[in-house]
Amino acid sequence: MFSLKRLVCTIFVSLFIAAAASGCESETPGASSPEGSPFVTFRDIPGLTEAEIAAIEALQSQNAAFSYGMNRGIEAYEQDGRFYGFAAEFCQLLSQLLGVEFQLEFCEWDELMRGLDTGEIDFTGDMALSEERRQNGYLMTDPIAERSLKYTQHISSRPLAEIAQGRKLKFVFVATAAVATDVASLSYYDFEPIYVDNHADAYRMLQSGEADAFFDKGVAEADFSVNSELTVQSFFPIINIPISLTTKNPEFEPILSVVQKALQDERFRQHLKELYDTNEKDFARHRFYVHLTEAERAYIRDNPVIPFAAEHYNYPVSFYDEHEKQWGGIYFDVLAEVEQFSGLRFELVNDQNDEWPALLELLETGQAFLISELLPTSERQGRFLWPNQPLVSDYYIMISKANTPIISLKDV
Repeated sequence: MFSLKRLVCTIFVSLFIAAAASGCESETPGASSPEGSPFVTFRDIPGLTEAEIAAIEALQSQNAAFSYGMNRGIEAYEQDGRFYGFAAEFCQLLSQLLGVEFQLEFCEWDELMRGLDTGEIDFTGDMALSEERRQNGYLMTDPIAERSLKYTQHISSRPLAEIAQGRKLKFVFVATAAVATDVASLSYYDFEPIYVDNHADAYRMLQSGEADAFFDKGVAEADFSVNSELTVQSFFPIINIPISLTTKNPEFEPILSVVQKALQDERFRQHLKELYDTNEKDFARHRFYVHLTEAERAYIRDNPVIPFAAEHYNYPVSFYDEHEKQWGGIYFDVLAEVEQFSGLRFELVNDQNDEWPALLELLETGQAFLISELLPTSERQGRFLWPNQPLVSDYYIMISKANTPIISLKDV
């Protein structure tokens, strides 16, 4: 059954929702052929040696095909039987440059590590670049992308700061990842680390309450993207994690050498960054899509334009800048972001002179579907709909002029 309230809630929380998935499966990538690369084939890459060229030509003559293992995530996800994400695009790019096929495979982290060790998996773009891994036999290029560290909580969990006031926090990490060290060095809170083999185990611990949060690279966000019981948040201070093209098979060293020389070209690095940024936006649309029912999708198709009202005086949420002659605020920023991934278009139906009574009338009469702020009160219950999560939380402060005499609290 269609629910407008559910649709409104889905729109405003879809950037923060996460889900669990597991297993290892393979398909031909479904992403479109990459465009904009400065190199059409590997022969366009400057500085290649005759030995490197001969090695790639030998692979081409063998009709070689390589597996490219990835955890499900922002960089690799599936929709309608096709692969999408930066990893899918990068596989297409490597296939185009080298003339050999790179096939994306979904694997849990423990399966990926085992597959690289045994040779069942040829390459991955899922490992953070580190000197320690190079010393342990991994062949790694310079970064092909950068990820940010995020953490996942169960939706019923209290904020970390609140939990930390009563006891030591319990944080989950994938056992073979280096994330725990980064979190320990920068976290504001003491915590007990818990190590698991894969994302599915981490999800079970969050669901059971055995852990307060699961920390992993931002790529894991998609691994929790269809489960409304989980939320994903950025870790602060921000930690950027460089990701490398990696193999453990020394026979593939010529491939890494060719890719490494491509990465030395600023145009190629910029192309990879643009691919990553574009696919992050595409994933936001995917995450929104999977949370909708068929009725909600039909509603969006039939109602692509959403009229809304905004206060001109409610800085920084919603305001009109008389000097710049334009609207601004967090409210407008969020609506613009929602437009990017939802296919909806939001249209302002009031002007900068309208005061609160006129704005409320627009909402009550249905001329505006949304308004920048409406406090939930007992008399308004049943008449209006609010999302389950606030757009922004505000806090009262006391302000006085600098020349105001000092007074005690009892005089306030």
